[in-house]
Amino acid sequence: MTLTHQARKAGRKLCNQLEEMQIQHLILSIGLVLQFYRSQRELSMGLLIIWLTINWVIPLKDSLHSKRLDYRACAYAIALSLLLIQTRTIVENQDELGISQFLIIISGAATTISLNREKAKRLLQWISVPTILGSIILLAPLLMHYEFSESGVNIMNREVLGEGFGDINQLRIVITFFTIVSLVSARLSSSIPARIFTLSGAFLGYIIIVAMESRMGQIAIPLGAIGGWLFGHWPIIRTNKIIKAKFVLISLAAGLVSFVWKIIVTPDLSSGMASDRGRLAIVQCWAKSILSGSNRFLMGFGHDNTEIRKLCTDHNIGYFHASDTISSSGHAHNTFINILAHYGILGVIAVGILFVLIGRAIMINLRQDNYSLRHKSPFSASWTECTTSIVITILICALSNTIYTYNHAIQLLLGLLIALPLCEGKLNSNFKTQQHY
Repeated sequence: MTLTHQARKAGRKLCNQLEEMQIQHLILSIGLVLQFYRSQRELSMGLLIIWLTINWVIPLKDSLHSKRLDYRACAYAIALSLLLIQTRTIVENQDELGISQFLIIISGAATTISLNREKAKRLLQWISVPTILGSIILLAPLLMHYEFSESGVNIMNREVLGEGFGDINQLRIVITFFTIVSLVSARLSSSIPARIFTLSGAFLGYIIIVAMESRMGQIAIPLGAIGGWLFGHWPIIRTNKIIKAKFVLISLAAGLVSFVWKIIVTPDLSSGMASDRGRLAIVQCWAKSILSGSNRFLMGFGHDNTEIRKLCTDHNIGYFHASDTISSSGHAHNTFINILAHYGILGVIAVGILFVLIGRAIMINLRQDNYSLRHKSPFSASWTECTTSIVITILICALSNTIYTYNHAIQLLLGLLIALPLCEGKLNSNFKTQQHY
């Protein structure tokens, strides 16, 4: 009887520890790591679908014990049904540019919203696992067999990985996402081993970004981190009358301007800004494409980009040194213009609704965090700071490239990250009182 009691006690303790660790997120980590290899893409997506299902089944299971109708659980049940119906299409990538891409983004966002802040922090730590392992997967062959440069990464991505996440542009996007997640997770982690682990991921990720010569990634990470810190601590900084603090802010702003100039402008000056002029030409053509009739201004061209590519060939827009009249870019190199071209003004309204929702959540979080940070160091972390850092980083990437197309794993990651400001947190008692009065 004693042995049975001890076994049950040990079992309950183990279950509690696994629940605290959120061990189901290991499936997410494995799925994201496998996505680096094209040969493992179907297995990767299968694991990610399983992970989504597990996370949605948990609130469904809890609602079964309630005598009242849980409307949130009903929404998850409906969403899970749609996801399961679409599983083969997603796993086999049969709908690369169709509705599946938005279903996955929404699925990721819904999963994040179902978590409280503590569970969301744990999720970010688990995402740091593929940051480290993915960086090792890229760095090992790069240092041994390939040139440590953009062309070296490009060749290695094709020959070794088979472009699992996609071409080098998709790889730049996902490594940038991984890196900012690891950096933010380090800020939020309370234990030293967790901080060392997540900082290691951020460091390795940024090395990969430098190797890929990604101007987007090189500026998005520091601008996101510093921008999030300034926004999250601005109520405190604004009331600080110490001259030294203002001098630090001015120096920081000057340093950021010079850094952005060196990373963004200087590399393209030697070629007469050819790369940036080419991208701007693509953006302008895709934006103007909705004026070609057939209600495209209102509803865009739909999922298929064939007609847009016919209008915006490299030859027509004077992109680089196009020698034929057929080649064209498959996306707008700007997420918002890409949505405008495909889905018209209605698509822009949809994005606008999302912006309002996230912006409102960030402002509410800022007011809550203002009370908890009032008597702490300016360098202490807050939920507002960290989620704003991620949102700023994603925004910079979205302005620089099209971040939601061609890879379902990136779409899932995007959904998980943009919804972080919407995670529920415990209200400070002072904040409750202030709101009441």
